[in-house]
This record gives sequence, structure tokens and C-alpha cells, in this order.
Amino acid sequence: MMQRSARVRPTDDNRPPSGPANGNVTLLSRYPYTRALLTAGFSGVVLVVLSGACLVALAAVGVLAAVVGGFVLVRRQIWRPARPSVAWRI
Repeated sequence: MMQRSARVRPTDDNRPPSGPANGNVTLLSRYPYTRALLTAGFSGVVLVVLSGACLVALAAVGVLAAVVGGFVLVRRQIWRPARPSVAWRI
């Protein structure tokens, strides 16, 4: 009795493979929304980092303004022209 050979389908080189080449299922292929969640998570992290950097810069500007204001106030007190005492006016 003669065995029938398995039918071989012709390959289409332009068609992408239906699954991973090595048979492993990746995280992105197992869950359909994984890529969107990763993108949203990364965008959230970038937003938090940029917001934090803006807050740090704003705090630095506030400290610089306080230092300059303090320097101006101290300079006015130190470099004030001396007035003669009351005894010399008589």
C-alpha cells in the first residue's frame, strides 16, 4: 500500500510570518493592549520627570531671588552714610 505524502502549501515570501519564528510567545503578542499600556506608562513617566524638573527650576529661581533680595537689604544697612552724632550738632 502506498502512503500519501503530506500536501505542501506554496510559500508566499511577501506575507509576514503568522507567529514568532522560534515558537516563543512574546509579551506583546500575548496581550493585545500591552504596547499601548507601555507607551502610556512611558509618557506618564516623562511627564512626571519634566514636571519635577520645572518645579526644581522654579524653586531655584525663588532661592536666587531671596538671596539677591537679602543681599540688597544687608547692603543698605551696611553702606548707609554715617550721620554725625547729636553732640556734634550743638
